[in-house]
Amino acid sequence: MSDFERRAKAAKKFGVYVLRLRERLGLSQSEFAARMFCHQTLVSRVESGSVPATAAFAAQMDVVAGAPGVYADRRTELFGATDPDWFKPYAELETRAISIVDYSPVLLMGLLQTPEYATAVYRARFAYETAEEIQARVDLRVGRQEVLARPDPPRLWVVVGAGVVRTRVGGGAVMARQLRHLLELGERPGITIQALRADDGAPPAHLPFTVVTDPDEAPASSRTRRAAGDHHPGAARGRRRTARALAVHRGHRSG
Repeated sequence: MSDFERRAKAAKKFGVYVLRLRERLGLSQSEFAARMFCHQTLVSRVESGSVPATAAFAAQMDVVAGAPGVYADRRTELFGATDPDWFKPYAELETRAISIVDYSPVLLMGLLQTPEYATAVYRARFAYETAEEIQARVDLRVGRQEVLARPDPPRLWVVVGAGVVRTRVGGGAVMARQLRHLLELGERPGITIQALRADDGAPPAHLPFTVVTDPDEAPASSRTRRAAGDHHPGAARGRRRTARALAVHRGHRSG
């Protein structure tokens, strides 16, 4: 299911909650709108699922229903950002990794992004989403960076295309903060960030990829992701003590 489909499905389901509440209270759309401090047209569109309910709309539903937090929580459950199913195995490996090697020719990988940079990336990728939904995605991505704050953080080696540090994602101020953040990260032991210059020759790949080394001593398992939204998992097993996951996840990086 695409993000657009997931969002549309959530909007329709929440619309049913609105309709049921209004009917339980015995109110017309206009009467319900008056209690919601909004126009009747908005109530109609939210009920039909053509417009997703905002956090403020759900909070006012709690007031009207006399049920603090109920509808706000339901909205969060429906619209809250989650990693795509195809990405979850990689995200799990990332949490217990002992080393991460990444090549990024277009955008910085999520573990290096500042909240402002991530916001700009998501706004470009999900132009139809609300500011609240974008923020939820940003919070999810920034939360993954906690792996670098572990007592035993993974060794991180990142190579980026020279254009990555020259592209003004989010504008000059946002990119300046992002570059300062990269310099700060580069000062940490175990973190290496390098730029592949034009005169360094042919790049190792034309798509981004990440290699994660897992300390698990179980038989190795690999999972490969293709870029441009074409995510086809593949599995392989061996007797190596180190499990590696190769994730070509351009979709997650730009999405």
